[in-house]
Amino acid sequence: MLALVNKDLSFFLWFALFALAIVGIVWSTDLVDNDVFRAGVTSALSIIVVMMPVLSLEQREEKDEGYRFLRSLPVGNARVVAAKAALPLAVTALWLAVTLSLAGSRIVDPVGLAVARGAIVDVTMAALVVSGCAYVLIFTIGYTRFAVIFGVGLVALGIVNALLLAGARGNAQALVEDLVGVLRGSDPRVVVPGGALFFCALMAAGARAAKYER
Repeated sequence: MLALVNKDLSFFLWFALFALAIVGIVWSTDLVDNDVFRAGVTSALSIIVVMMPVLSLEQREEKDEGYRFLRSLPVGNARVVAAKAALPLAVTALWLAVTLSLAGSRIVDPVGLAVARGAIVDVTMAALVVSGCAYVLIFTIGYTRFAVIFGVGLVALGIVNALLLAGARGNAQALVEDLVGVLRGSDPRVVVPGGALFFCALMAAGARAAKYER
């Protein structure tokens, strides 16, 4: 299993180092003197750290017929999927540890800190869960068909968001207040383990449904 993890490590490492360098600058300097902006940038980078390595790695696996090769080895589905799950979980834990520490050391206002922590934790764990959903689809239908579904889903999501924002233009302040309330009430002690367990459940389902004969 360690060899399988090492095979994929570079994909996650480069994305993580890139994002950590940016958040280090954002939180540790006065180039941006706005805690809301800092939290927003960190939340957005969470998607890059957790999801982008998964998508890039699986695109390469499809191109190189990696799963067909793994199928020829004496390695069961469970071990392959466990190796695939290990790095997203490890990167998520590292990312949350670093970013929440930076936010805690920078933000003095308790309410602002709660909102920033909620945004970072919620987006990071959502990205982890979406990655788990992506893996289930990739294991069952292959990366190419998944990419089509994913692309269509992104376009549809963009259209829906645009329509919702257009319809709520006069209630923007109320929407912002509702969002702040949700983020402030988010409890990392519940969201983090809950999201991690859900991701593991998705990967376990993917192990049972995996079809590597591409």
